[in-house]
Amino acid sequence: MTEQDWLSSEDPAAMLEHAIHRRFSGVRRQPDRPSDRKLRAFVAAAKCAHCEPRVSGMPLVDAAHYVAMASCRSLGEKAAILRDIVGNPFRPVTLPVVRAASHMSAAALESGASEEVYCPWLTPTVLSLAEAAYQERDDDGNLDDARLAVLSDSLEEAGCDNADLLRHLRGQVWLPRRVIDDQNWPEGWYPSPAAHCRGCWAVDLLLGKG
Repeated sequence: MTEQDWLSSEDPAAMLEHAIHRRFSGVRRQPDRPSDRKLRAFVAAAKCAHCEPRVSGMPLVDAAHYVAMASCRSLGEKAAILRDIVGNPFRPVTLPVVRAASHMSAAALESGASEEVYCPWLTPTVLSLAEAAYQERDDDGNLDDARLAVLSDSLEEAGCDNADLLRHLRGQVWLPRRVIDDQNWPEGWYPSPAAHCRGCWAVDLLLGKG
């Protein structure tokens, strides 16, 4: 599976298979498989009442595959949910870290205290907004778009310039060139077809959740 396949796929089972088994592309190794927490988040967000009794006793990976292949809801919707939770494995976003030695007192440095390593984007305001977005869901059980937009603005004010992270929180997704209903759509940022789930890769990244 290529990055273009991942971004445009409406086959969540194939996407899940690729993500779990960490396929190789030439000499470039793809990132580790989604954590069990991510798989549980996908099952919770993508399953329906029909799936519930069937997956309750299954091993986690089997349950995720069952939900991905079940036809009780749109495959395209489940693919979008998986992208929201896992992100783009071909272009993972990482947080920049800096050492805080310049902010430590001379006495602390002389005593051999460890230099604190932190991400400059993670201000108290950003962390508070991210936690609120994670905990306070809307009436449908999804993360609230308005809260995520405010979080994105706060991140940008804190110096974040990562388009993937900011635009994801603002409900946009990067899509490759494609043809839909005989219309040629150029590559670019488009409104995401999926709501944000608890387990959304962007919020989890900010909160340090694997």
